Amino acid sequence: MNYHNNNNKSIHLLLILLITLYKISTVNSKKINVSYKPTNYTIQDIENFKVETKFPCPENSSDENLIDIKKKDGSIVNGCEYHYYCQKKGNCILLNTNKSLYEISEANDNNIFGFYINNLLNINEILLPISCNEKRIEKGKCMTETCIDNSNCFSNKCINNICITNENNPTYICRTMEENSKLKVKCLLAYQEKCKNDDECGDGGICKNDNVCLIVSSESISKTKRFINIGIILSISFVIVFTCYIFRSNIKRKLFN
Repeated sequence: MNYHNNNNKSIHLLLILLITLYKISTVNSKKINVSYKPTNYTIQDIENFKVETKFPCPENSSDENLIDIKKKDGSIVNGCEYHYYCQKKGNCILLNTNKSLYEISEANDNNIFGFYINNLLNINEILLPISCNEKRIEKGKCMTETCIDNSNCFSNKCINNICITNENNPTYICRTMEENSKLKVKCLLAYQEKCKNDDECGDGGICKNDNVCLIVSSESISKTKRFINIGIILSISFVIVFTCYIFRSNIKRKLFN
């Protein structure tokens, strides 16, 4: 009896594990908390910043710690990260993260999702930095958390409770990068903004479908995650089937003996 009970418990635990893994594979991981700080800087001011390379990084950077910056020749240099979202005509906000917002927002297969971030200087204020191109919304490829009015969106354009890109005043992503063998802060078009070529898009985006800046690297990441999850589920399924086979074989031997 103990033998049967132990086998039943093992099968039961394996089934629970299989169901849990399946649920995990179908749910996005939680987004990372990000905050912003309003500034009086313009996009021209940001691009004139001198990139510091010594710890601690200055207050106008995203973090006091240095980050690894990959140069075009593949080598790594240390420098301060200056991560800003700027309007073409208007002021910029400083983000307190070294990560790209598409990594944080779990963009999968070019499905961008914009979420609220908190104002570091006023906990009662929140903002949606990512907006959607209307063509991408129509195709179900972009969505943001619900906006109530224009002030909720960095693009200052809320239509049907979704933040929309503003063609008259596009948003730019400003980051630390190498150019002409020097570190500088460069501002390029943000996700979902209209573009003509890849060089206009920030954060490694490319000018692809609908002539908007898209993040395609997330597509391969998403597919890899799905393949890994499927592999885990298949492996556990095999273990369950094999365990059941051994269990039944042992029962048959006992019956015939």
